Amino acid sequence: MNNLPAWIPNINAWLSSFLVILLSRGLAYVFQLVYLLLNYFLPFSLREKLIVYSLFLLSPIVLIAVVHHGLHYILDRFFPNTRSLEIGKVEGFFPGLISWWEGLFGWQALAIATLISGSLFAFFLPPEIKSLDNLWDWWVVIKPFLTVMTLIQLIVIAYLYQFESLLRNYLISIGSRDR
Repeated sequence: MNNLPAWIPNINAWLSSFLVILLSRGLAYVFQLVYLLLNYFLPFSLREKLIVYSLFLLSPIVLIAVVHHGLHYILDRFFPNTRSLEIGKVEGFFPGLISWWEGLFGWQALAIATLISGSLFAFFLPPEIKSLDNLWDWWVVIKPFLTVMTLIQLIVIAYLYQFESLLRNYLISIGSRDR
C-alpha cells in the first residue's frame, strides 16, 4: 500500500476523512437535539443564540482532539509498537499539542470540504431544486451517509489529509537530515 503514487491518498487519509465526516454527522445530530431542547426550555435572545451557535461551530475541534488523544492512548496501551514518532507516548487525560492540531486540521478540512462540495453542487444545481434551503438539509438532519455531497467531502478531506501527511513526512525528513 506504500507503493502508491503521492497523489493518491493513503489508507490513513481515507480513514481520517471517514471518521471526520462520521463525527461531524453525529455531532450535528446531537447539537440539533440539544439546541431544540435548550431553545424550548430556555428561550434565547439573539446574542445568546450567536454565542451558542459559535460554540457549536468550534466544538468539533475539541471533539476531534479528545477522540485523537483517546485513540492514541488506547493504541499506546494495547498496541505500543504502533506509536508514531511525532506523537510520542500519550499520557494523562488532557490532549497534547498534536491532538489539538489534529482537531484544528480536521475542522478546517471539514469546512473546506463543505465549501467545495457546496460550490460544486451549486454549480451543477439540478433544476428541480427551487430553494437554497434544500441545499443544506444534509447538514441539519441525518440522511443516508452516501450522498453526492458526502462523497465529495470524503474525497476532498482525504486529499487534504494526504497533503498534510506528505508535508509532515517532508518536515520530518528535513529535520532528520539536519541533525
